[in-house]
Amino acid sequence: MKNETGTSLGRYLLGEKLATGGMGEVFVAVQRGPDGLEKPLALKLLLPHLVEEPSVVKMFLDEARLCARMNHPNIVQILDLGQEKGRYFLAMELVHGVSLVRLVQLLAQQKRTLSAPLILHIARGLLDALHYAHTLTGPRGKPLGLIHRDVTPHNILVSVNGEVKLSDFGIAKVQATAVQTRPGVVRGKMDYLSPEQLRFQRLDWRVDQFAAGLTLFYLATGRSAFARANPPETLKALQHDPLPFLDTLRPDLPRALVDAISRATAKERKERFPSMRAFREALPPPSAEERPEVLGALVTGVCSSVVGTLERASRTLVAMSSTSNSVATEPVRPLTLNRSMEGTQGKTVTETLSLAGTVAAPVMAELGPTSLPEMPAVRMSPALEAQRNNTVALEAPPPRSRWRQHRGMIAAAGGVLLLAVLGVAAWWILAPSTSGGATEQRPVKQDSRGGAALPDTMEVR
Repeated sequence: MKNETGTSLGRYLLGEKLATGGMGEVFVAVQRGPDGLEKPLALKLLLPHLVEEPSVVKMFLDEARLCARMNHPNIVQILDLGQEKGRYFLAMELVHGVSLVRLVQLLAQQKRTLSAPLILHIARGLLDALHYAHTLTGPRGKPLGLIHRDVTPHNILVSVNGEVKLSDFGIAKVQATAVQTRPGVVRGKMDYLSPEQLRFQRLDWRVDQFAAGLTLFYLATGRSAFARANPPETLKALQHDPLPFLDTLRPDLPRALVDAISRATAKERKERFPSMRAFREALPPPSAEERPEVLGALVTGVCSSVVGTLERASRTLVAMSSTSNSVATEPVRPLTLNRSMEGTQGKTVTETLSLAGTVAAPVMAELGPTSLPEMPAVRMSPALEAQRNNTVALEAPPPRSRWRQHRGMIAAAGGVLLLAVLGVAAWWILAPSTSGGATEQRPVKQDSRGGAALPDTMEVR
C-alpha cells in the first residue's frame, strides 16, 4: 500500500503505520479540531479489499460497538467510528508502549525474563479487564455475557507508564450466541484455544480464563505451553497434554501464582475458577515491587527503540498538523452502510458513535434497539479466514444421514481398493530398476521433529 503519511480522513491526519494485521492496518494519527485542538491517537483502517466482504465489515463494526460501551482503565478505548474515502476506520486510544509478545521477545534477546512481581502486576490488570468485560450490561441492565475469544500476549499492551491494556475485541461474542461465529467454526490464535473450542461446544467466559492462564505461562517462560512442531500436534496437546511444570521452569514464582495458572488452564472448564474475580483473588498479595512505575521503566528501557519511534511519529504528526494551511474542523461523515451488501439495493442506513464513546444504534440486540439490520451469514473464502496471524479455523463435519454414512463406507472401501491399485502402479514406476539405476524422488519437507511440515494456518473440515 502507498505511503499514507499526511493523508487526511475527515478530521484525522494519518502518520506512520504502526502495524498491519489480517483485517486492518493501524496508523498513528492526529485528531484535528477547532482552536488548534490536536489529539494524538491510533487509527485502525479496514483493509480496502475486505470492504466487499460483508462478514468482515460486520466483525469490524461489531468491535467498535462493543468497545464503545466499555470504559475501563485496562481496556483500550474506542473513540470514534467512521467511513471516509471508501475506508472504514476506528479511532482508538494511543498506547505508548508495546504488546506483551514484543516485550517478552526483546527480553529474551537479552536473556532475561519478567520478574514475578511484574507478572502479577500484568495479571491483575488483565483479569480486571476481563472481569469487567464479562460482567458488562446492556442499556436495560441485562448482563451481556461478553466473551473476548482472543486473549493472547499479542492483544495485551503495556505502556511506558506501567499501564496494562487489553485490546482487539474483533472476534468477541455475546455468550448467548457464542457457539462460534458460524456453527462448527473456531476462531482464535491456535496456541491459546481452549479444549471446548476444539470440541465445538457452546462457549462461555471460561475460554478467556483458559487463554489468560496460558498467557501468564508465556510471560513466565517465554514460550507457549502447548506449541508443537505442527498444527495437528498443537491441537492434540491443547486437548490432552498436561501443563508443563511451571514451578520447575520458574522456581522463583510464588506457589499461589503457579497453582492459579494450573487451575485456570484445566482441560475441563468445570474445574476452572468460577469467575475472573476468583482467579484474581487466588493470586498472592501484592508486594512492594509490584508497581506500575517498575513496569513502565522496564518498557522504556527494553523497548526504547520501538517506543522512541512511536513518540517521534506522534510529535512529527502534531507539528505537521499545526503547520497545515487547512485544518479540518468539520465532523467526520457519519458511518453510512450500503445495504446492497445485504441484498437491498440502493438503500442506506446511518449510524454514528460519539467521541464520548456511546453507541447511537448498536448492532446486537443485547446492546439495545438498532436501526441496522443484521447482515446474513456470509462465508469468507479460506484465504480470508486464514489472514488473522496465527489463526486456525476448524470446521466440524456436517451431520450425515444413515444412508449417506453407508454410502460413505462403500465409497471408502472403493477408495482403499483404488489406493491399493495406485500403490502398485506407483511402486512399479518408482521402484529401482534391476539394472542398478534409480528413479529420483522429490524429498518431503520435514519439520524439526521429523514430521511432514504443515502450514501455520489451516481450515479443517
